[in-house]
Amino acid sequence: MAIRNANQSTMKTYLNSTYYIPANQRDYSWENEQIMDFWDDLEAVVNEIETEHFFGQIVIYDDNDKKYIIDGQQRTISSMIFMRALQYVCQQLEKSPEINQQDIGELQSLENDIISSVIGRYATRRISNSLHLMFDRAMDEQDYYVEHIISDAPTKEKVRNKPSLERMRNAYELFHCKLNESLENLSLDDKINKVFKYKDCFLEKFKVMFLETDDLGEAYVIFETLNARGKDLETADLLKNYVFSQARDNQNTVQMNWKELVDAIDGGDTTKYIRYFWNATHDFVRDKALYKTVRDCVRTPLECTELVKNLAKYAKCYQDALTPDSCDYYTDDEIVKKLRALSLLRASSYIPVLLALEMKDYFSDNDKKEILKAIETYVFRNITIMGKTANKTEILFSDLAKKIYSEELRDTQKIISEIKDKTTPDKEFKIVFSEYKTTTKDYIRYIFINIHEHLEPNSEINRDFRKVHIEHIMPKDISQWSGITPEMHEQYLWRLGNIALLDQKLNQRASNKPFKEKCNSYYKNSQIRPNNELTNYHQWTKKEIEERQKQLAKYALEIWNIK
Repeated sequence: MAIRNANQSTMKTYLNSTYYIPANQRDYSWENEQIMDFWDDLEAVVNEIETEHFFGQIVIYDDNDKKYIIDGQQRTISSMIFMRALQYVCQQLEKSPEINQQDIGELQSLENDIISSVIGRYATRRISNSLHLMFDRAMDEQDYYVEHIISDAPTKEKVRNKPSLERMRNAYELFHCKLNESLENLSLDDKINKVFKYKDCFLEKFKVMFLETDDLGEAYVIFETLNARGKDLETADLLKNYVFSQARDNQNTVQMNWKELVDAIDGGDTTKYIRYFWNATHDFVRDKALYKTVRDCVRTPLECTELVKNLAKYAKCYQDALTPDSCDYYTDDEIVKKLRALSLLRASSYIPVLLALEMKDYFSDNDKKEILKAIETYVFRNITIMGKTANKTEILFSDLAKKIYSEELRDTQKIISEIKDKTTPDKEFKIVFSEYKTTTKDYIRYIFINIHEHLEPNSEINRDFRKVHIEHIMPKDISQWSGITPEMHEQYLWRLGNIALLDQKLNQRASNKPFKEKCNSYYKNSQIRPNNELTNYHQWTKKEIEERQKQLAKYALEIWNIK
């Protein structure tokens, strides 16, 4: 290994250099929990509960005396913010009414010590002399750090729509608040002694394991090894670091495309998207093996560039599948409707198939609609009703996606046939559906909306749950009902045969009223078709619930058919 320097270092020694944070590093991510952990560790040293504190490892890549932080940027930025908060407390103490010249001299000496250690080089707007937050995607982080941390007072005014900047502001304010709390009720002399102690304990007794190398590849090997036990680092972070380090001359393009994919999934699970993308184009892999698999397959700068380019290209497709109510990749109403249905069913394991279809330009929107319909039927029958495990489903869809991507499957009907072959057969589905019950309201709405639109093809139910309520025919409160045992109530309350969707106003009026009154006054007047059929019943016992559910099962076979 090309390690030039490896030692245990105090924070004073470590911070006495200018460092750069490369664009592939994460945004500043420390929340209150991490800040308070830092503070508790510092207090333990200040109060002499601990003699020193190990603050973790730092990995530096030295490129012609330009030092890039490969591992440790969160701790480094937090340390700088803490030192600035300490400096600001000194500045405020200098304004105390009882201050004398000797006290001012001591405080200025302390400030000079802080400045000579770390702050001074950074207390300037000159980029070359500041702690570099070199995020090509977010240069405003560096501007905020210089203008609002180094050059300004702590503030409670939150930074809107900029999560990393808000976390920096919060860290500065929280450090300042904790320092003020610790100095409260002390005399001025004791306050000055206390801030000296905070400074000395942090700079001299907080220690890091410092590793420096002039080989970028080796820097990332060290980084991966140190993080191999899965601290807070996501697979996506490891992959980002890897492709950025391998991109070489293509690094700007890779960084730009990575930003595009992250923006497209809008705060979503980047690791999950990468895995779905990978499983659409390669052999199936689970989360734990994803990083190693990609690293072993994608080696050259060109391969890294192509991978991230394609990840960016199809990220919006993935996001639309997860958030179909805000689609902009898909514009066809029927496709969006299918995506909404799958979202209601909480399905996402089919997404590799969707990605593979998008990667092949010979599939029309109509092809996609037909395939999505078969997927919806599979998910509803196998997962929602039968309760089969998702593992087999995920492997099925990943294998299917790979066949589409490799062009082993080009014909839409053959794709649909493969899905239907794995779908629960009619007989088994009908038996289980006839006894199905669920408290998952999304499933209930999905089922009854589909039955209504099957019976009334030109009529749609309002999807707004505030306008259309879930109605228990035998109600939750059976005080006005007779002949219902507690056992029957518990067994049949959430059976599909005992449930309906009902217009908001009718539902509120129906409430817990007896069955006949509900039928004559509310179900009869409902515009939701399955409710009208309730008027054919003269009483409501478990026999009627079972009969109605068998009828619903017949509708289900017609709607989610595999013929």
